[in-house]
Amino acid sequence: MHCSIADEASSFNIDIDGLWKRARPTTIAGIQVLVLSPEDLLLHLCLHMVYHHLFERGLISLCDIWETLPHYQDQIEWEQVRHRAHQWGTSKSVYLTLYLAKSFFGATVPQEVLDTLKPEKFDPQVVTWAKEQILGEFDKSVVYPIELLQFWKSKSSLEKLNILLKRVFPSPKEMAKMYHVPPDSPRLYLYYPVRLKEVLLRHGRKALRLLRRDKERVNLVERQVGLRDWLSR
Repeated sequence: MHCSIADEASSFNIDIDGLWKRARPTTIAGIQVLVLSPEDLLLHLCLHMVYHHLFERGLISLCDIWETLPHYQDQIEWEQVRHRAHQWGTSKSVYLTLYLAKSFFGATVPQEVLDTLKPEKFDPQVVTWAKEQILGEFDKSVVYPIELLQFWKSKSSLEKLNILLKRVFPSPKEMAKMYHVPPDSPRLYLYYPVRLKEVLLRHGRKALRLLRRDKERVNLVERQVGLRDWLSR
């Protein structure tokens, strides 16, 4: 269950109270629920596609936006979309996603909205990276964890070791959250071997292909590093 539309560790300034205040009642399968306002839904879709998945889901996420826009065509207040994107610090994700939705599917995004969201000194290479992510074959479109991307681009052996240790052996507080164990429980430390096994199973093969300088994987990582760097600047 999500209690926000971004990770707690992210740098975004998302107004959670505002999301609830703007939420609208509707009925799904006979049950009354609240859904995001059209503007918040659109922002969430953009952020989810870029920040959470780095376009790994291909054209599907763009289709979500393409279908959402005509559904709420007469209700979306584009000035609010622009304002909240800047306020939340998500304007890069929103611009890139809306630009691609318009580029691929002709989504009904007003050009003046794109113009106001477009970052200064925008590098067209970012669009190329994003399109390669979207159109890449499934097995090549795996999103690498941020820590692995940081490990790859780091030039310092000490920094690489620090990144590796933090990823494989998180703090007791983080481990307690991951494995639902009280942070002061001695049992917590029994989960570190479990954590090591999980990391190796999940990312070991990817890391090995990188260490072998597999050309496809290297290109994929360089692309993802470029996108992550641009988004974080």
